[in-house]
This record gives sequence, structure tokens and C-alpha cells, in this order.
Amino acid sequence: GDQSIAMKLLEECLQLTKEQSELSLERAGILFDKGDLHLDLNDFGMALQCYQESFKIKMQKIGQSPAVVSTLLKIVRLHRIEENWEEALSFVKKALDVTERVYGENDDRVGDVLFELADIQFKMSRYMEAMNMFSDCVDFRRKQSSNSQPDVAEALEGLGKVHLEMGDYEKAYQCLVEALEIRQATMEQESPDTATTFHLLGVIERKLGDYER
Repeated sequence: GDQSIAMKLLEECLQLTKEQSELSLERAGILFDKGDLHLDLNDFGMALQCYQESFKIKMQKIGQSPAVVSTLLKIVRLHRIEENWEEALSFVKKALDVTERVYGENDDRVGDVLFELADIQFKMSRYMEAMNMFSDCVDFRRKQSSNSQPDVAEALEGLGKVHLEMGDYEKAYQCLVEALEIRQATMEQESPDTATTFHLLGVIERKLGDYER
């Protein structure tokens, strides 16, 4: 099919660039595209190998740059898929550092990587670290946009989930109610995100044993 033809073409391109230079930016770009194709095919091991090789070349040739940020985030995504949490954590920390250096500490993309870092901490059951990172993400996103923005709701929901896991149901409830209010003001009522928030609030209501709030 089209994907097998695309893979063959990319492999031929890699062979040509290898003969010219194994450290060319053109080769790094081809490796990145090949990683994307492997990712589409759910061949996660090969995708990771391509992205890592692309990352190494980019770091050597151009250093910290938008291209390096995007490659790091692809590597993080693959480690998340494979549930290699320590590796995901290591690379997302690198991604945060490079993102701040490349785009500046107040860029919206910093908030996105902060959220990613907090969520990985949460998946690793490192709840105190996750709580601190989600709190930072909420504060960051509030400064970057009005409180009615969906990305603020996303961070609030993350923080609420941490409080829920830690057994602090009142704080969890407060975070999730605020997230719900933002989402109801900015999204369709039937939005999957809104439904998720409703579900989490229902879980908290059962935990509290308070059905008359």
C-alpha cells in the first residue's frame, strides 16, 4: 500500500544521505519522517529508534531549536505509549528546559510541557510532585490567558485528579467544579472533556457520601 511505498522511499533516502554524511540535517529530517510513519503503523520500537537518532543529529548540528523540541516531545510520547515512565520523565524534563530556552519562559508551549511533566509524575504515582507541577501549570496558564480558557480547565482537572488520589476530596471537588464551569462556558455540553469532569465529580460525591451538595 501507500505506507509501504513511503517506507521504501524513506529508506532509500536514508541510504543516500548516509553515503554523503551521517550527520546531515537532511538525514535528521528523513529519520523524523520515518519515525512518524512507524508511529502510524504502531511500530513503536522503530519509531523511537528513528526519533532518537534524529534528535542526536539535530543536537550536534543546530543545538537547541524548535526542531529539537518537536523531536523530544515525540520521544516522550513513545515512552508514554510504552509506559516507560522513567524515560518519559527524563525526556520531558529535557523538553521543558529546551522549550524555555528556545521560546522563552512565558511562551504557551512551556505550559503544555509543564502539563505533560505533571501528568507523567501523576502516572508514576508521584502525587506530591504532580500536585506541585499541576499547580504551577494552572498558575502559568492563568497568566497566559483568561480564566475562561480550556487549557486552564485541563490543568485544574489534572490537579483535581491528584487531590482525589491523595484523598483530599474537598480540594478535588473545588478544582473540578471550577474546571467544569470553564468548560461549560467554552465548550459544547456534550464535549467528552465535560463528560469526564462530570464523571470525576460523581466519583468524589460518592467518596464524600454527600449526595445533597
